[in-house]
Amino acid sequence: MSDVMFVYGSLMKNFHNYEKYLRGHVLDIQPATVQGKLYDMPYKGYPAILDGDDTVHGEVIHIKDLAAILPAIDKMEGYNHQADDEYSRIPKTITLADGSTTVLDVYVYTSKHLDTQFEKEAIYLPEGSWRAFKESL
Repeated sequence: MSDVMFVYGSLMKNFHNYEKYLRGHVLDIQPATVQGKLYDMPYKGYPAILDGDDTVHGEVIHIKDLAAILPAIDKMEGYNHQADDEYSRIPKTITLADGSTTVLDVYVYTSKHLDTQFEKEAIYLPEGSWRAFKESL
């Protein structure tokens, strides 16, 4: 039995946090989407999802033992189960490539962190793919 998570940024395959946190723990990866609005935050080096109705592309990753690596991922995401966390882990409906859906926790950037730097420097990605955006640079 494996654990599953949805990723849309630096935890996707071939990105730096995949190599650091997930390599060697992954059983399977499937393309998937979630609803939201995707932004690149170049001043931080990673993306953010906010509430919205766009389609955000990412991956559903099946992991051998998510509980073993989740504390390190939570720390990297700034998620400490506190009111002032940078990200929250929120259950969202994920659509797999075959059209089926499942509900998984998604790290969603919290609106309380939309400071002036975000307002000035974050780049809205209407196509919803951080991979495509990074590959186009």
